[in-house]
Amino acid sequence: MRKIIVFVFITSIGISYQSFSQSEIQSNDSEKLLVEWINHKIDSVVQKNNIPALSIGIIKNGHIIIEKGVGVLNRNHKQPATKHSMYQIASDTKKMTGAIVKNLVNEKTLELDKPIIHYLGDRIENQAKERLKNITLKHLLLHTSGLPYRQPTMTREDGEPMLKPYTEKLLLQDLNMVTLKSEPGAEFGYSNFGYAIAGYIGELASKKTYAELVQVYISKKYDMINTTIVLNSEQQKNLATPYRKEDRNKETSAFNMGKLSPAGGVYSTIHDLLKLMMLQMKVYANTNKNEQSNPLMLHENPTDKINGYGFGLGKKVFDSGIQYGHGGDMDGFASGYVFSPQYKSGVIILTSSGGRWVGQLEKEIFAKLTNQKYIPPKKSIALAFYNMILDTNLGTAKKWFEEHKTSNTYYLKEEEMNNVGYALLQQNKLNDALEVFNYNVELFPESANVYDSLGECYLKMNNTELALKNYKKSILINPENSNAKQVIEKIELEHKN
Repeated sequence: MRKIIVFVFITSIGISYQSFSQSEIQSNDSEKLLVEWINHKIDSVVQKNNIPALSIGIIKNGHIIIEKGVGVLNRNHKQPATKHSMYQIASDTKKMTGAIVKNLVNEKTLELDKPIIHYLGDRIENQAKERLKNITLKHLLLHTSGLPYRQPTMTREDGEPMLKPYTEKLLLQDLNMVTLKSEPGAEFGYSNFGYAIAGYIGELASKKTYAELVQVYISKKYDMINTTIVLNSEQQKNLATPYRKEDRNKETSAFNMGKLSPAGGVYSTIHDLLKLMMLQMKVYANTNKNEQSNPLMLHENPTDKINGYGFGLGKKVFDSGIQYGHGGDMDGFASGYVFSPQYKSGVIILTSSGGRWVGQLEKEIFAKLTNQKYIPPKKSIALAFYNMILDTNLGTAKKWFEEHKTSNTYYLKEEEMNNVGYALLQQNKLNDALEVFNYNVELFPESANVYDSLGECYLKMNNTELALKNYKKSILINPENSNAKQVIEKIELEHKN
């Protein structure tokens, strides 16, 4: 493991807002001890997880107590991470999309309860209009539209960067073919595709690109000069290089998201996001909670007043108060953002190599800030399984897995087990990868994705017969699997010729 050089930059700035008394922001011994504890925790997590770069901001009692960077922007160049380092913030972008839409609603450019087909017009086919006629803009931003998590033409593999932008043509093509998972308004279903459509509608109504909307309603409005979709030359110099979660010495790339940018394409810094969080806490401290027109406030989901989600901000009730936030992970860049108006405290984390450690660190620090009891999360059994394969052999690792898969220490996720198979494929360990993909089929026999991945593995091993069998099985489970359909057509065409 390559040793990480740690650079520490700490500020204690004392930024506050009017409703908080000066006595609340004075430095004291307990705050100094808290800062020491947080710094020790950060350094420990960075070294343990081999994190290349992390920038972090902490607010306590209404003022900033930590604003710094740790590590390097690129392992080869050794430029230190700072509070001004740039990161792609992934799904934390959604709260900015929510704020943009609220601004456009306040200006009478958009209407929340108007069906989206009103804005899409003849860009979509009549059949799509009928299928989507009950979806409103509000449904998109509450994740209650019934749309799937991903767009139908999604072809990016988990773990791989998105290098080709999602175009307007593809978005409209997907709208014409998409099938709803549930009736609009019936249930919560997180949807990146939904936020892409919301951003697109904002573009159509305002006659501005999403990049321009971010500049007008976020960057300029809140003095967040390094919050953007398109990086200038100076921002490029300060951009962290993302590294894979499963191999933190291997570079990956920022996502080129195109029309998916409203779901996760914004770049920002800790310095900028701290400004936003301070403003949000001020809004919640001074504004009537029922006033939902403010762009920085969560828009309540009428079906869930306790723990809910609205306009890019999540709400959770804990033992002694309410917390708001969001996070994001892009198979490289990752972010965490959580605050408590009651405690006037919050945590922001940006990193160039994500994973569950981000949420764990955020929760542990936030619990300390708000006097909660911290309960350590379960560990990924897929990651432990992968490391054991590398350290021993697949047979030993599978035996260990069977003994521990129901343990309270670990959690099991299909997609993470799938990533183990792909990681082995990338190392050209085809037989091990095949066994892992077969194993994942045993664990999750009702998943279309596991058969698709198994088919891909067989295809790389030149076994087209078994590849076809598994791709067809995937389509039986999920008839909308366009990737499997394309591969089957290609294989069958090659066989005919």
